[in-house]
Amino acid sequence: MMAGRIAAFYDQNPKSKEFAPDGVMSELAKLHYDTANATSVPAMATLLKLTSVTNVTYGTDYPYLPTDQNKDLQKLGLSTTDVSAIEYRNAARLIPGLKSA
Repeated sequence: MMAGRIAAFYDQNPKSKEFAPDGVMSELAKLHYDTANATSVPAMATLLKLTSVTNVTYGTDYPYLPTDQNKDLQKLGLSTTDVSAIEYRNAARLIPGLKSA
C-alpha cells in the first residue's frame, strides 16, 4: 500500500528519472525488508509481489511481541529453501559475520 502511494507521488515528477530511471517501484523492489510484526499472509504476499525472497530478512519487534513469528512463515506456502532464506540465510549473506563457525 505504501509503495503504491510513494510511486504515485514520485513517478509524476519529471525529476524522478534522475534517481529512479526505471520508476520508483523498481527502486523499491531493490530494497531489503524485514518481517517484524508483518508475517501475516496478506502482508507477506504483498511484499513478495514487490520484491523477491532474497530481499526479505526475519525481524521481530522483541521485546514488544514474541519472537516466534517464523511460525507464520510456515503458513505462506513458501518452499523450505525460501523460508530458511528469510529466517537466516539472507541475513548471513548480507552480514557475513553472522555466519556461525
